[in-house]
Amino acid sequence: SGGSSSGGNEGGNGGSGIVTGNTGTGTYNGSEQKVEGYTTSISDPLYKESDFAFSGTAEAGGTNAGTYNMGLEASQFTNNNKNFDVTFNVTDGSMVIGRKAVTVTANDSSKTEGGADPTLTATVTGLVGDDTISYDISRTNGETPGTYVISVTGDEIQGNYDVTFVDGTFTINEAPAPDDDPTPTPGGGGGNPGGGGPAVTPAGPV
Repeated sequence: SGGSSSGGNEGGNGGSGIVTGNTGTGTYNGSEQKVEGYTTSISDPLYKESDFAFSGTAEAGGTNAGTYNMGLEASQFTNNNKNFDVTFNVTDGSMVIGRKAVTVTANDSSKTEGGADPTLTATVTGLVGDDTISYDISRTNGETPGTYVISVTGDEIQGNYDVTFVDGTFTINEAPAPDDDPTPTPGGGGGNPGGGGPAVTPAGPV
């Protein structure tokens, strides 16, 4: 790839050529990202970009998070105009792809006192495509009614991601009180099956 140039102060048949590779930044998105080209500044305005040749590749990029350099070097620039003695000062170009932010949030959960814990889960936001990250999830120990912390833990840097973990709340609800009032027995508690009065003995013959 070529570049663009600009002249400087007038000079003789010598001077310097300042070559600066272009730079770019981005955030990981699962696709290739790149930067191309360079700029030149020549101290002698009579010296043009067409007076030198470039044999390198002014391109840098990639997909994963990281820094990608063009690899520009002074040896890649050759002066083709014999009327000038030019020294090339080169600054390499680069593409920097940063990690993407991801959040893992523990989902709130609950149970009734004395019951078994449900499976704890979390919601992950910010992943690209089919990418995955790793984390562990657990809650503070305890079985009495009240609230407990659900924690998600793991590495804060995982490949192309910066990971943030957010706790949730686990609630144990009090079990219902048992019913201590028994159901009354029909007919009361007397000896007369037909009612609650005293039993009567029939009179015998006189």
